[in-house]
Amino acid sequence: MALVVTAPSPLEAQTGLVTTTVARPRFASLLRWVSVVTATLYGLSLVAESIARFAQPWGSLDGTVEVIAIIATVAVLGTCAMTWLARRDDAALLFLATLAVVLAAVRALSSALLVAVDLPTLADVAAQGLGLLVLGCLVWAATLAARSPALPKVAVSAETELFRRVVDVTAFLVFAVGLTGVTVRAVGAGWACQGVFPDCNGLGILPIGRDPLADIQLYHRLLAYVALALVAWVTIEAFRSQRSVSGVITASAVLLGSTIAQGALGAVSVSMDNPPLMQVLHLGGATASWSAAVVLAALAHRPALAIARIKPSGAQRTRMRTLSAYIQLTKPRVMSLLLATTAAAMVIAARGMPDLGVFVATLLGGALMSGGAGAINHYVDRDIDPLMGRTAWRPIPSGVISPRRALWFGIGLAILASAVFVAFVNVLACFLAILGLLGYVFIYTLWLKRSTPSNIVIGGAAGAIPPLVGWAAVTNEISSLTAWYLFAIIFFWTPPHFWALSLLIRKHYERAGVPMLPVVRGEDETRRQIVLYSLLLVVLTLVLSPFGMMGGIYFAAAAVLGALFIVDAIRLWRQATPQAARRLYLYSMLYLFALFAAMAVDRVVS
Repeated sequence: MALVVTAPSPLEAQTGLVTTTVARPRFASLLRWVSVVTATLYGLSLVAESIARFAQPWGSLDGTVEVIAIIATVAVLGTCAMTWLARRDDAALLFLATLAVVLAAVRALSSALLVAVDLPTLADVAAQGLGLLVLGCLVWAATLAARSPALPKVAVSAETELFRRVVDVTAFLVFAVGLTGVTVRAVGAGWACQGVFPDCNGLGILPIGRDPLADIQLYHRLLAYVALALVAWVTIEAFRSQRSVSGVITASAVLLGSTIAQGALGAVSVSMDNPPLMQVLHLGGATASWSAAVVLAALAHRPALAIARIKPSGAQRTRMRTLSAYIQLTKPRVMSLLLATTAAAMVIAARGMPDLGVFVATLLGGALMSGGAGAINHYVDRDIDPLMGRTAWRPIPSGVISPRRALWFGIGLAILASAVFVAFVNVLACFLAILGLLGYVFIYTLWLKRSTPSNIVIGGAAGAIPPLVGWAAVTNEISSLTAWYLFAIIFFWTPPHFWALSLLIRKHYERAGVPMLPVVRGEDETRRQIVLYSLLLVVLTLVLSPFGMMGGIYFAAAAVLGALFIVDAIRLWRQATPQAARRLYLYSMLYLFALFAAMAVDRVVS
């Protein structure tokens, strides 16, 4: 995006993770190696502790584990001391190294206390959870120690800011998956589900509510599915928009690989009735995934650095540019939100995981239909895109792809999507998906967008159809009031989300002659409308629980998420700054994803 701000991200402002420092040459090089070795040792000590718990087939390993733990503890203390000597001007690095020592001490004391009061299960969970936090501090510190000590501060684009926030959420989910996995093992829930993964006791993929012990493992699985989807999204975004940030692409690829490997190990372990070796390997995979997530977060919060690359040949550059342009035609960011709401609607309709074949086919068909709509939209807007700074780089105005090819590419994707829906899902889902494409292209893009400031209010209905597609894919009907509430939520979410963006690029729309609300009625009226629609949206999301369509878990999540949404909307109304508009715009995307995820979890649990 063309929008650039110079303010640091909230995490940077709080922890100073992008401060520029000058390292002491005597210890700086040594600190890099010591911090990496310490993080590795501590990770190995966590795995060794787990091996000791399953060591009956191999004999007692308590003595060996104690030695490893002592060495790891000494290494943590040494790293902290060396950091104070070598990088005492780096506030972030000092904070992380010191926090690792504090958390390690708290871990030891809490474990001893919980064992003393005869709470061994809670002691096990607390020890592993705090151990992962210590490991996270050490890995982040090692990543900072390995960087150049004098990085220039650079402007942060809205795209990068959003990527950072999604990475933070992803890291939190990866940690949550690891912690719930520890809980599964600690309470003995690993043996509650019998059969070949993903089946549980012959009852299906997520038969929650049948057995309390099995539910613990099923919640862990559900969280793992969500985390894997988010990791995949982060990886795609890294390749698409973060090529200028050194190490981010590699770290995201490693995170995706380790997450897939960890899930595969867990699936094999359950299918083999949880042999000790597979449990140890699964925990090792969890440690690796958590470490990779922390590295990615640390790199994402660094200032962007130019990467020295070997220049490809002219033909290679042309092929890469063309491939990238075709991907851009599909509007992958819009697609990801549409697919997230579709997937959540399917889980809500099925009250659990729907048939895997239908689930995959629906998401594939939805991705193709969304990509086709995006490509046709590029074709229709080819006359105004060059007039707007944020769209002048698009494939058609930049000359990478001809308008005719873009149009046929979009039509081809739509035809292929229709074939997938008809062959593997049902006709109703296909009809709704086509209706969404026609509404987006003809009603919104060709008519409303260029004729009325209410364009996004009415045209937002096209973007609200994906939940209906997901519902129809599972139930083959859309008569349920819950399905239409999902539609209404996105319908009322779209105006404040899009108007926040339009405030940031009002001049672009004005230059192109597009009658967006800020252009026609002014920014003050737009901000007032954002507050009104935000209040309507939050009220709409909260009534689902009193009407019996959702339970308490969803209501609590909707209340917290909605309160934050209203706070950001009121802040924009009062402050009237680009920063406040950008904050609301970015949060609104995370809000929609989190809200639908909370719906899915609530329906499965209740």
